[in-house]
Amino acid sequence: MSYFAHSFESVISTWDLGRMIYRIIPVPEDLVSTLPRSGNQPPRIAGEINDFPYSGAISRNSDGPYLLISARALKAIGLRTGDPVEVRFNLEAPDAVAVPELLGDALAEDAAARAGWNALTPGRQRALSYHVGSAKRAETQAKRAAEIVAGLKGLDGMTLPGSPSRRGTSR
Repeated sequence: MSYFAHSFESVISTWDLGRMIYRIIPVPEDLVSTLPRSGNQPPRIAGEINDFPYSGAISRNSDGPYLLISARALKAIGLRTGDPVEVRFNLEAPDAVAVPELLGDALAEDAAARAGWNALTPGRQRALSYHVGSAKRAETQAKRAAEIVAGLKGLDGMTLPGSPSRRGTSR
């Protein structure tokens, strides 16, 4: 008996949007149709792609459901476009957020930052967690975690990474 409730086989494909090319794993429509939905939110999953840990959402484009996979993850797994994959997964709660250890520790030590964090949507929390966790070096992760804590507290006019004022635009 598998630890994962769901599995499927697919092939790494690309989704070409002109200036951007995404690597995706098409998900069988018949599998997606059996998954419970939480409103209009896409199903979130945690599992493995060819034994490599993966978490994300089953998104949809005009061709059907898919999983987005980064070039870095493909390289780590040793896969390329056109390679077959086996995906095994369990469903996650729609508001589940995997917080990197350095960011979690920083939030645990600062009540004001933690309150700001708790006021964010799960999607924003995931984006900030990814911003920290995607850094290759521990020093960069620590720097990004500190920036987020400062931004959550509004210190020194700092803003959160990816926020409109940080990108130089306003809403």
